[in-house]
Amino acid sequence: MSRLLWIAVMAIIPIDCAPLDMPEEAAQYQRDISTARCEEWFGHAVAMGWEVEDLPTLDRIMWNESRCDPTAHGGNAEYGDHGLTQVYWRVWAPLVMELGYERKDLYHPAVNLLVARLIADDAESRGWCRWQPWAASGQYGCEVTS
Repeated sequence: MSRLLWIAVMAIIPIDCAPLDMPEEAAQYQRDISTARCEEWFGHAVAMGWEVEDLPTLDRIMWNESRCDPTAHGGNAEYGDHGLTQVYWRVWAPLVMELGYERKDLYHPAVNLLVARLIADDAESRGWCRWQPWAASGQYGCEVTS
């Protein structure tokens, strides 16, 4: 990733981990859906480039993976899954480090949601379902092939 893009990404990450105010489109989604469980992180999600249409599935992923807890980790603390979307460090460490972050930064909701969006975009660019990286916790509309 170019240094300029990295600087731009760093500039949009909020310093603290408190939920952000939601853009109106995300707030409307929250009002329209009674099943949202992780809506406190929708402001971060939209700020990190997720589309409002992605929020229902992203909400399910955050719930299934971390129960909406940005400090959640699974498996081995060094190599396992980290944060809201349980980013698997062993696989995604190069991407995280290319962005200028460390493993511990995955516990920041904005960083985790940015990395998760890039992972989803990568899956889609390969012709996969964008939710395929989280298929272990739910199909999320992805066709399962054997």
